[in-house]
Amino acid sequence: MPVFSLNRSEESAAGLAGALSLVAHGTTFVGELQSDNVVKIEGRFEGSVRANRQVLVTHGGVVQGDISAPEAVIGGEVHGDIVATERVQLLVGARVLGNVTAPRLIVQEGGLLNGQLRMAGRATGAESHSSRFLKTA
Repeated sequence: MPVFSLNRSEESAAGLAGALSLVAHGTTFVGELQSDNVVKIEGRFEGSVRANRQVLVTHGGVVQGDISAPEAVIGGEVHGDIVATERVQLLVGARVLGNVTAPRLIVQEGGLLNGQLRMAGRATGAESHSSRFLKTA
């Protein structure tokens, strides 16, 4: 279930109320952000993002830097590396210009990864794969 579409009552039910760090549309954040919960980026972020739960980059959101979290869901742009211990999901229109390390990668049609992919982490039997260009049409 995409977290981008949660309304307030669904956020409370999912345990996200009060546990969301938000860089809103029209906002630019420069620096390092660390969170024990979910980080949602709708605006522009320049620096490193580390979350203990999830990092969400919405359509229109831009990250110029690295992301580290158990799960990363990308709908916007990331110009940097992503390291996830569980999974990375690239939504329609997502652009990742950097390397991805995760045991699972989900790329929806129209998602773009231009970098190296290393399938490593918690998933058992994950092998290391490299790709210069991975794009779904």
